[in-house]
Amino acid sequence: IEGNYLGTNDAEYERMLNHGITYPNGLESWTRRKPLLVCNIDELSNFITVPSIDSLPKASRGGTGGMPTAQSPLTSPNEEVFKEFSKGMTIGHAVTALRDHSDKPDDISTIETKNEWWNHLSQRDALSLSADHLTQHYIRAATTGSGKTVATINDMLTTHNDLEGPTILIDPKDGEMCENYLRCHRTLFGNVDDIEYIQIPEADGMVPGMPFFDLRPLTEGAGRARETAKQDIIDHYFQLLRFVLGKKTVEQAFVANEILTNLIKALFDSEHGKDYFSIGELMEAAQKFQKFGKQVEDLDKDYETVLKAIPRTVDTQVTSILESHLEKDARQFMNTTDAVLN
Repeated sequence: IEGNYLGTNDAEYERMLNHGITYPNGLESWTRRKPLLVCNIDELSNFITVPSIDSLPKASRGGTGGMPTAQSPLTSPNEEVFKEFSKGMTIGHAVTALRDHSDKPDDISTIETKNEWWNHLSQRDALSLSADHLTQHYIRAATTGSGKTVATINDMLTTHNDLEGPTILIDPKDGEMCENYLRCHRTLFGNVDDIEYIQIPEADGMVPGMPFFDLRPLTEGAGRARETAKQDIIDHYFQLLRFVLGKKTVEQAFVANEILTNLIKALFDSEHGKDYFSIGELMEAAQKFQKFGKQVEDLDKDYETVLKAIPRTVDTQVTSILESHLEKDARQFMNTTDAVLN
C-alpha cells in the first residue's frame, strides 16, 4: 500500500462489499456533499457510468423499472415552439420537466403582487395564444373550485394587454366575476376607462342589443367602402337565412330575395338612409312595400303611393328594381311580398 497506513474501518469495508457509496459524516458533512469513491486502477476500469433517465432512449427508460412519469418525462419544447406561443392570450405555463416538482400546486398558481404577475408573462415557458389561434374555439375545463374563474380573468387581462379589438366577458351565473375583473384591470392598467360594464337587465329593465344591420364596424372600423360593406352585410344576412330556413327554401325564393336585398340597400342609403337599423325597421319597410304596393295600379298615376311603398334612395337602380315589382299583377305581388315577410 502506497502512502500512510490509515488503519481498518470495518463499516466502510462492508459498505464496499455491498456496493454502497461512502458519504461524508461528522464535520465533513457540513462542507462536502459528494460521495467518496476509493478504488485502484483495476477497480476503476470496471466502473460503468449510467446517464440520467432523461438521457436514455425511450426503450431504455421503460426497462429502468421507474415510475411512469420518470419513464416518459415531459421534456421542454425547443425555442421555436415557445416563440410560436409567445404573445397573446396567456393561458399558463408549459408543463415540462423544467418545473420543480417539489413546488406545491397552490404555490405555483399564487401571484401576490402586480410585478410578479407581469413577470410571469415574460417567463420562457409561458404559453400564449395569438389572434390567429383564437379563431378556433378554446375551452377551459376543470372541477369545481380548481380556479377556472381566476384563469379566465387572467386570459382576458393578457388578451387586453397583447391583442387588439374588444374582449367580451359574459357571466351567466350572476356572480362577482365581472366586478373582480374590473378590480384586476384597474390594478394592472391604472383605470377602467376603456371598459363598458353592462348589467342585464339594466336598472330600467332594458336589455341592450347590437343591430345586425350596422355599417359602422365595417366602414369606420375596417375601412371598407360603403357599397362593399352593404353587400357584406346582405351576404351575411342571407347566409343566416339559409341556416334558419334551409338552403333550398331560400334559393327557391329568388324574387323575394331580390326585394329584400334592395330594401336593405335603400335603408342603407347614404343620403336618405342610416348607417344602422334594426330587423324591426326592415320588417316595417317590407310591410309598407306590401301595404302601399298593392294599391298601385299605374306607376305614373299612383306615384304618391309609390313613394310611400319604396324607401327613399338616391340609387336609381334600387328604385327601378322595386318599382318593377309594383307593376306585377296583384296576386303575384302579394305572393312575393308574403314570402318576403315570412
